[in-house]
Amino acid sequence: MQGAITSINNNRKLLSKRDKLKNRLGGGNKSKKVYEFPEASPEMLNGIKEKILLERKQRDLKIKIVFTVGFVILCALFVYVMF
Repeated sequence: MQGAITSINNNRKLLSKRDKLKNRLGGGNKSKKVYEFPEASPEMLNGIKEKILLERKQRDLKIKIVFTVGFVILCALFVYVMF
């Protein structure tokens, strides 16, 4: 029972430390410049979306081709070994 009481007390001590760290920004490097990003127009966002979708389609096609070729090679090896 003493172990449980000790654990509760230790957790209570940690709570006060967490409050001090709450809502703080990380990093203390003041010389690091803050980046100002431009606002994106809906047309720019649509262009980015289309580009990402095209890249994903191309990547998926490459993956399908690689797996298909690999499967055909495995099937050919299986048939060769069995017969």
